[in-house]
Amino acid sequence: MRRFQQAVILTLIAGVIGSCSLMTLKRNIKEMSYFAKVSGTIKTEVATKNPILIAIIKEEPGVPQLVNYVVQQTPGDFVLFMEPGKYRLFVYEDTNRDKKYQSNERIVRSKLLDIASGMILENIKLTIPEKLDQELIAAIEAIKKNATIKLNNAKINIGKVVSIDEKYFSEENSAMGMWDPLRFIKEVPFGLFMLQEYDPDKIPVLFVHGTNGTPKDFKYLISQLDTEKFQPWVFYYPTSPRLNTVGRFLNRSVTELIVKYNIKEINVVGHSMGGLVSRSFINHTLKDGKTSVVKRFISISTPWHGDKRAKRGVDKSPVVMPVWKDLAPDSKFLAELFKEKLPAEIRYTLLFTYKGGSSGDGETNDGVVPLLSQLRLDAQEEAKLVRGFNENHSSVLKSKDVSDLINSILEEE
Repeated sequence: MRRFQQAVILTLIAGVIGSCSLMTLKRNIKEMSYFAKVSGTIKTEVATKNPILIAIIKEEPGVPQLVNYVVQQTPGDFVLFMEPGKYRLFVYEDTNRDKKYQSNERIVRSKLLDIASGMILENIKLTIPEKLDQELIAAIEAIKKNATIKLNNAKINIGKVVSIDEKYFSEENSAMGMWDPLRFIKEVPFGLFMLQEYDPDKIPVLFVHGTNGTPKDFKYLISQLDTEKFQPWVFYYPTSPRLNTVGRFLNRSVTELIVKYNIKEINVVGHSMGGLVSRSFINHTLKDGKTSVVKRFISISTPWHGDKRAKRGVDKSPVVMPVWKDLAPDSKFLAELFKEKLPAEIRYTLLFTYKGGSSGDGETNDGVVPLLSQLRLDAQEEAKLVRGFNENHSSVLKSKDVSDLINSILEEE
């Protein structure tokens, strides 16, 4: 977290956040309520190890449109966010992993979904049958001939190879991701990036930044990575949305690459709030008794117990940033984060920092995150290693000692 972020926190507490930022955030929150939340469960009549693809088709008059798709590693629960309109979900086993429907792939179609603004539509149950439905296949072939593709996630990148010095990894854009997230997702390339071409002989290491951060925060740690054995990935996202939403999006992004490249193992490094996002992501990978591909998880200076300043923002700010609700110490998100323990095969390391001083509440911190929050007992109990560093919240990412420890953990068998 840089000086800009600390200034934002201080101005929040002083109650003098610029009215322009608050009005922009208020408009964003209102526009986000326009989207509907659609959720349900996918099953198969025949057990399968094939990935599942959900194609979202909007029933435009005369011309159906493919507006989005989601790849799932297995059958199970799904959550979609959709604009108002009439839709059908086409769900199939993507047996050849090409994200294109073939007539020999088992498929099911939902009934017509009439989605209204702000709707919450739950418990949709779809079962992919054992036998191919020839009438449905014929209908799909007709749709394929007439449909247009108008994906509503044009700025999302999953697996694009970039440089750590990309101009859109900027402080200006990270501030936009806090106060104007809808503009961010419309104008700024974001998502899950690779810093080198995928190599099946190298293990991915995923770096997840925190509040008002960018992948550039990890530049030093990435430069010290053994790129003969490991390949760095970075996740770039707006930091004001709810954390479970971000964790779910990260899971969707990683799953798409797992399916594409048949990846068996990844490691995750999360800084500050990025540790919360990473844990949410890992929890999503473990749903329904699934085995996670995550083998090592390292959190750095993470507010596992939230921050009282977020609670004050929720209670006193005229406009509440959605993520503050999750960062408040009494939030449902934090209460449920450790509800399910990490399995033994995921090696978790907790790194904390204490060079900073004390807050106005008398709490020792690293300049940003209280020490007690970093050392939440639930997190310590799961950790195979807990290690503290005399660094502040941002200098820890440029520490040789921290880099050496991370590299030694990654090298362990």
